[in-house]
Amino acid sequence: MNLYTSNNLNFLAERLGNLLFEKKKDPLVQETIIVQSIGMQRWISLKLAQQFGVLLNCNFPFPQKFAEDVFKVVIPEYQLSSLYEPQSLVWTIMRLLQHCINEKPFQLIKQY
Repeated sequence: MNLYTSNNLNFLAERLGNLLFEKKKDPLVQETIIVQSIGMQRWISLKLAQQFGVLLNCNFPFPQKFAEDVFKVVIPEYQLSSLYEPQSLVWTIMRLLQHCINEKPFQLIKQY
């Protein structure tokens, strides 16, 4: 795993391309590049395709999906929790809000 930081996205994309080129011995082995958004995935794909002429066999998961996949491999019996999904959080927040709705920071929410 590699982590590089910079405020120059073109530099980072070029560095990623160089790393992939140096490392890629077998074109059938998939590379994993973790991204924060679909826009980031598309931009990186385009930059790498410009650098190499073509980009093949890359996986672009979001951080949560990558972590879940790692847990599934390391701990096969691992069950994904729906605790932090938006549908579950709404009801958890509503239940907790009942206990603090009369406090000053929550006045706007109470009026709503």
